[in-house]
Amino acid sequence: MARRGYPYTGDTGIHPSDTILQFLTPNGDGTGTHQATGDYSVATGTPTRFYIEAPTNESYDLHVLYVSISDDNGMLASEYGNLNTTLTNGITLDVRDENGNVVLDMMAGHPVTTNGEWGDHTGNTELQDWGSGNDYVFSRWNFLITGGSLFLPEGWNLGISFTDNFTGMVEHTFKLAGHKIIFQ
Repeated sequence: MARRGYPYTGDTGIHPSDTILQFLTPNGDGTGTHQATGDYSVATGTPTRFYIEAPTNESYDLHVLYVSISDDNGMLASEYGNLNTTLTNGITLDVRDENGNVVLDMMAGHPVTTNGEWGDHTGNTELQDWGSGNDYVFSRWNFLITGGSLFLPEGWNLGISFTDNFTGMVEHTFKLAGHKIIFQ
């Protein structure tokens, strides 16, 4: 089976069609909503999951996760968004195999419950406040800093699980950058 992707045959870079710039969504393929601003409180015991999944005959090499939170002016490190509280259950991020088994807990057992805790995990988080209008929290989780990209084999996924109420937040998105490795 031939491989296309990294490195691209006859070149030192990635072919544009193999670039991944995709929001995590409940469908795993970039379709559907990418705004995680709903009420995901767990009544059934099943968290809501936004994810990306490597499809048949493809693997993904993921480089960076961008977390973007926008809410009313006045966000603090000690709360989530501007919900005026911490999250009860928190946000988790993990990698799952083709059978849905968690193979890597990216939060090391410590879910994000406040804006500031994104910095604990990513090492690169900032609050932008322009004095009026909405505040923004941006966080960049650069997987390359740990020694290499995050590899997702065919059928595996990386996802964020929610079990709290985010109703009222202005924006709440998670976007991945990386590239595909396609088997032909």
